[in-house]
Amino acid sequence: MPTVFYQHTLQLLPHSRPLIPVRLIGRRGFAPIDTLALLDSGADRCVFPEEFAVRLGLDLSAGASIPIKGATGGQFPARIVPVTIEVVG
Repeated sequence: MPTVFYQHTLQLLPHSRPLIPVRLIGRRGFAPIDTLALLDSGADRCVFPEEFAVRLGLDLSAGASIPIKGATGGQFPARIVPVTIEVVG
């Protein structure tokens, strides 16, 4: 497996949460979304609001339904759908 080197200056919130600029790319014909993503090395999945899926033209009904659990033990339903995520900058 090739080694990938990445260098970027992280933007920190007042609570020292590392954010990186990303671009979410959905279906052809839908505008990508540029946003900031929380860099969470303990997360198993990338999650974003349902509104983003709609704006990206993603069909949530076609995605597998899974429960997402938070660090505090809370749980909420989510769908798995393919999306391209690019680090910007």
